[in-house]
Parts: sequence; structure tokens; C-alpha cells
Amino acid sequence: MIQELILHSVSYSGSWGQHALTVEEFVDKAADLGYEGVMFMAKRPHLSVLDWDLAARRRLRARLESRGLSTICIAGYTNFTADLEHGDIPHREIQIRHVADLAEMASDLGGRLVRVFTGYESAAATPHAQWKMIVSSLRECARRAAQAGVTITTISRVASRAWTISSGRWTSRIAGRCSMPGRRPCRAPTWLLPRPGLLPNRCIQRWPIIKSGLATNTSPSLSTT
Repeated sequence: MIQELILHSVSYSGSWGQHALTVEEFVDKAADLGYEGVMFMAKRPHLSVLDWDLAARRRLRARLESRGLSTICIAGYTNFTADLEHGDIPHREIQIRHVADLAEMASDLGGRLVRVFTGYESAAATPHAQWKMIVSSLRECARRAAQAGVTITTISRVASRAWTISSGRWTSRIAGRCSMPGRRPCRAPTWLLPRPGLLPNRCIQRWPIIKSGLATNTSPSLSTT
């Protein structure tokens, strides 16, 4: 397992009213600060799949290589239990396709990781039913990402009405269920989203680099039944 220091572009997205940088400016900032890699926020105003075609990705990869940034991760934003009140809308299929697109983007940039979220608890289905949705969605994401040589990594998303599905206990069980031949869960450090006002060394994430599969930030020793 390789661990390197990477900087998340979300801190430079203006999401909380702070000063924003373009993707190119962010790459230069990360290199100037001495990081070894970057994590790109995979939505506007940064690395949206709607805006970055193959030619643009090639230019960005050349910039990353010229600045010596060797570890590239794409930060996806998913919710596999979204809008369960309207079952006729194929939200999980749409999101799985999106994750597959992010895996292709990561590969085009020379990266091997795509981070996703699990899901927020919904009153429209039982926790077990939602758990099964997340497991099946992550399994398919991992299979599709593996075709691009990319690993899907997931984190606990603890927020209002989200803890049941996305707490550490649930995420560990989900990871266990998502394990399959050629894919394995591994332990990653606690997630840290850099926030305005934090010192640069607080904006560091050490990522595990493994072969195609599923990574998680919870202990695999917990129950997976």
C-alpha cells in the first residue's frame, strides 16, 4: 500500500464563499505547496464530466505531469438512496453511469481512484432495503471502474438523516458485501474535508493505492454479515 499527500480542490471551489481557483490554478497551488497529488471535486466549478472532454483532460494531465503531481483522485458525489419516493426514475442507474464516467476521467488523467458517497437514509424504504441498494450499486460501480483500472473508494457520510446508512458500522458491512474476486476492501484513514480557515497541513489526505476494487475508511474487522 502506497500513501502520498494529496490536496482536495473543494477547498478552492468557492463553495463556502471563500476565494476560488480554476482547476489549472489549483494544480499549480498544490504543486507549489509541496503536495504529491490532488483530488478533484467532480462537479462544477471544477472537474465536471459535462465540461471536460478528452482533449481538455489530456491538457490537464500534461499540466499535472509537468508539475510533478503523480497521485490523482476524483471526488464523486453520489447518493444511491436518492428520491426513493419516485421509483420510476432510474436514479441508481444514472449514478452508476456517472461513476463509470468518473472512472474513465480518472484513467485519462493518470489516476486510479474515484471516491464516492453511499446514501442518505430515507423514510420511503426500510434501512435493509436501502442497504441492499447501496451494496448492489457499489458492486456495479466497482466492476465498471475496474475496466478502466480504477478503484472505487467510499467514506462514511455522517450527516442529518444519513447516519443509519452511512455510519462507520454500515459502511464496513457494505464494504464486506461488496468484496468480490479481484476486489477487496482495505482500511483508509479518517476522512478530512478541508474547510476555510484550516492550515494547509490540515488539508492533507493519505490515500491507499490498491488494485481495482473497493476501498473503505472503516475497519474491515467489523461484522460483515
